[in-house]
Amino acid sequence: MLEWLRNRIKEIKEELNNLEGIYSLLKEGKGMKEVRKGIPRTTVKVIASDGDILANVVESKEGLRIIFTEGLPKDDPYVKSFLLKVLEDKRSSGSVSNYEVVEKKGYVTEIKFPEGVSDKLLKELELVIKYVWSNLSSE
Repeated sequence: MLEWLRNRIKEIKEELNNLEGIYSLLKEGKGMKEVRKGIPRTTVKVIASDGDILANVVESKEGLRIIFTEGLPKDDPYVKSFLLKVLEDKRSSGSVSNYEVVEKKGYVTEIKFPEGVSDKLLKELELVIKYVWSNLSSE
């Protein structure tokens, strides 16, 4: 029982120190934005169509990743002549400097943008993915 109490007191003292540190930051006028700057953020968005989730868009300090819920056939005409062509055109025009298409067993499973993309380009890619997906599912 004494050992448990010693450990509990130690935990409470550590928590008190942490709370005092946060209090002093806030007292000095540093708002939560300042405190949150050090916390790495990851956001996840969903690309969906007709109630089906097509892909997850994961944005983190490592960049942006579009992860498909089902792989897209790499050799499909819509994938080759539309999705991959749009990506290459965006690289050529300078809209995106670098990207990587991840393939597994003949399927495109993910697209990585190490430096991220603009909101406008992300919206364009979302529309392209929905178009390609709708054409693949109608075949």
